[in-house]
Amino acid sequence: MSLFKISCIIVTLLTLIAFILSLIVSPLFFSVTVLPGLAYLIYVWLKDRIEREPLIMVFAVFSHGFIVSSILALILEVMLLSFLDVVTVVPVIEELAKFFGVFLASRWRRVFNEIDDGIVYGASSGLGFATLESILYSMKGHFLTIGTLRAFSSTLSHATASALFGYYYAVSLFTRRHFFTVIGFLAAIALHALHNFLIVTGLGLLTIPVDILAFVLVVKKLK
Repeated sequence: MSLFKISCIIVTLLTLIAFILSLIVSPLFFSVTVLPGLAYLIYVWLKDRIEREPLIMVFAVFSHGFIVSSILALILEVMLLSFLDVVTVVPVIEELAKFFGVFLASRWRRVFNEIDDGIVYGASSGLGFATLESILYSMKGHFLTIGTLRAFSSTLSHATASALFGYYYAVSLFTRRHFFTVIGFLAAIALHALHNFLIVTGLGLLTIPVDILAFVLVVKKLK
């Protein structure tokens, strides 16, 4: 069994265990922090109509975003944010971390075999990452308010930025024009930075229409 398959099994099981425990402890908390990410995941998966990806693979990449990407981002942020600017550095760190699951999936060409797969797996990783963020942030305050707001802003922002990165990465794979990966990375950083900028400048409510619109436009590219 390949290292990737072993990794998929481990992170998927850990994610399922975390979700079951969350559901047992508080169904309401689960509903506002976990369900939005899962609902968006199913929506993206269903939008991919021509050659739909195996749901287990989609959830495995979601789980990599939920566990592996989150741990990578946390380690890097702890190391770097003490002497670097939050608004500019966090998008770089988190977009690279979320890309990890997409990159692993792309090594398995039997499932990652078309450009649209970059959107599906990119969104999946971003949604997994955003779901853990929602859980952690919601534990710090009024979880109904925090979870609901994040469901229509930050969760979509993470999904969209990762999907955009994944799309251009897939373009680079299948056209052998590798500069598209750089374009996707920069586009993801810009979108993420815009979201953060609106929040730190007191315009946080604007992230809701901006993030919803960006998510719809990117996912619309799926066939």
